Amino acid sequence: MKKTVIYTRQSLDAEKQKNSTDVQKDKCLEHARKNGLIVHDYFNEGERSARITGIEGRPQLLRLLHEAEKGDIERVIVYKRDRLARNVEQYMTILSRFIQANIQILFAADNEPPILSGPIGEFVEIILAGLAQQEGENIFLRQTEAKIYNAKNGLRSAGGAPYGYVLEDKLMKPTKSGRKVIKRIYELFDAYYHETRSFDEILWLMNEQFDEEKLAVHLEKEFEISIIRRPIHKGILVQHVAGKRYEAKVEKADVVSVELWESVNTKLEKLSPHLFEERDEKPSYIPMLKDKVICRACTDTSSETSDLVFLKSKTVNYTCISTSCKTQVKMAILDELVVKKVLLHIKEIAGKQHVKLKTILEQHFLERPRRKIETVKGELSILENRIKKALEKMVLENRDEHDLDMLTQTYKDKVQELLSIEKKMYELEQAIKGDEVEQYVDHLTIQNLNREQKERLLAQVQLVYVGKESFRISLADRVS
Repeated sequence: MKKTVIYTRQSLDAEKQKNSTDVQKDKCLEHARKNGLIVHDYFNEGERSARITGIEGRPQLLRLLHEAEKGDIERVIVYKRDRLARNVEQYMTILSRFIQANIQILFAADNEPPILSGPIGEFVEIILAGLAQQEGENIFLRQTEAKIYNAKNGLRSAGGAPYGYVLEDKLMKPTKSGRKVIKRIYELFDAYYHETRSFDEILWLMNEQFDEEKLAVHLEKEFEISIIRRPIHKGILVQHVAGKRYEAKVEKADVVSVELWESVNTKLEKLSPHLFEERDEKPSYIPMLKDKVICRACTDTSSETSDLVFLKSKTVNYTCISTSCKTQVKMAILDELVVKKVLLHIKEIAGKQHVKLKTILEQHFLERPRRKIETVKGELSILENRIKKALEKMVLENRDEHDLDMLTQTYKDKVQELLSIEKKMYELEQAIKGDEVEQYVDHLTIQNLNREQKERLLAQVQLVYVGKESFRISLADRVS
């Protein structure tokens, strides 16, 4: 007998999240009772992020998908879509696997619309998944803002307390025993340091002194370095949030004076200068308009291609390649503005030029399955040749049928894959040719698109001309 099961997941601590796994389970059970369903199993993921954690990082979801694909499950009851994923690509992958396994997905939340079938339904699911992803990003943004506030005000933004400290309402407070050990480390290092001594010699002398003073700590090199370099010991809490560094003074958190801290760190730098070398920061943002951004200060829109002066992506900005020009713009901001402009362009086409709209939709939605069909056909051709050779060997050399059976089964699977892609492509073609598609274009907003979808939209952008206060884009069919 096939089963009806419940799946739950929460992102935050139970105290902070309104819809905990217990609440979700109760709602799903209530939905099952109302519809006369018997629940056979319960998959509780617990506290797992569906925004950044991949499917492989969610063991209960993996178990659920495995049982579904074995044919053991008939339906899955979930509180809301965002319990499955807060990432468009991940959600569509999970949904696709459930649909292929003929699983019925039911939502227990009163305001959650049911899943629609067909290509238009898939388009709607992408939009709904995009909204869930945006909400997830908003939650993450609120959490980040709270962490920044804490970091600016000397409160621990994330994680526990370091050695020798405890947290009281996010405030760092040194313990009595911790204070004693940390202070002695600074004092002894300062006293035993000499330019003729190695780090290991200083460490040996300090451990000897620790034994003599009966301090129940044996110093290791890495531990001592981490203690010496920690600014909280002079009363300064340093934290990194969203790629930025924040410093704040914390009352009564200091263990040593600023002078002693500076003195010991200066001596440590002489012993191990590599510890204080600044590492090059990796770009936190990957540009989407690489090699397409033109400097309007140095280039006219009528210039020949050979005369174009580009803005190159550097860390966080698009910056003019001319050393005498100061034109630059934030990469993330420009990319988003250009995506919005392309979306407006598509919506204009939707209102005025239906044929052109459908051509663009074909390019964006049908190009990938077309390439996949060609790839699968090529794989089938190779398999046909391998099957012929295996058959010849079996007949002429009296070989075992095992290899031939495996190749034949692989061939059958590939044929099914090809038929599935062709069917989906046919449905998409029919949807694009139909009259309903224009209304769904109105739902397209930048918040509903993931990075891959944005990059596909930007593929039709030829050049972006950036000035001091404005920009112009050159599309495949016009400049706007």
